[in-house]
Amino acid sequence: MKIEAGYWSPGVLRPLAAHHNSGLELVLVERGQASWQVEGETYWVAPGSVFFTMPWQQHGDSEEHQYGLELYYIILPLDKPYRTPVKNWSFNKQLPLNFTSEEIKTCRQHINNFKGHTWAATVPLQHAVRRAYQEISAPQILGQAALTSALSEMLIQFIRSAEQATQQTTDYYRRVERFLEQLPSQCHQQWSLEEMAAACDLGRTQFSQYVKRVTGF
Repeated sequence: MKIEAGYWSPGVLRPLAAHHNSGLELVLVERGQASWQVEGETYWVAPGSVFFTMPWQQHGDSEEHQYGLELYYIILPLDKPYRTPVKNWSFNKQLPLNFTSEEIKTCRQHINNFKGHTWAATVPLQHAVRRAYQEISAPQILGQAALTSALSEMLIQFIRSAEQATQQTTDYYRRVERFLEQLPSQCHQQWSLEEMAAACDLGRTQFSQYVKRVTGF
């Protein structure tokens, strides 16, 4: 069983047309930024972000090429080459993970519940992805034990970072929701977009995105 992994160095023009992968893909973007699509929905991927997709999710960039991105990607094979969404998937039995069957089930439940495809990667996750890539691409002494440890740690940090991002997103959503509720009582004040975003402790783009989520417009 082969674990597909790769590194993109910046300054190289690369094709990124819409495609599917053979397993769960996890991407760590180190430098550069991109606007990637998953099943027709656009996600802004910033430096220091993690991006993930399942094998049945078509994804890519509308421009079909990326220039200036530095990233690592790792594709973890599943038990089947799924092309339609399923809830009861599992990792390939030959994938070296130091998890019990119950822990695998917990991983699956969390991943199935993820709402988005990208968020800010925590420092432990960034370290874990780089280490896993090194163990896959250049195995050394006790390589299998090191790979098992690295992949297990990467999945743990991946799920923890997603949970942290979810909590943060909920907090941002509530800030914007409260601000909009209070806005009618402050109609005498002329607000700029920057001022409204600052009142919620958000940037302009983030604020605009959350307003759309709250209002549906």
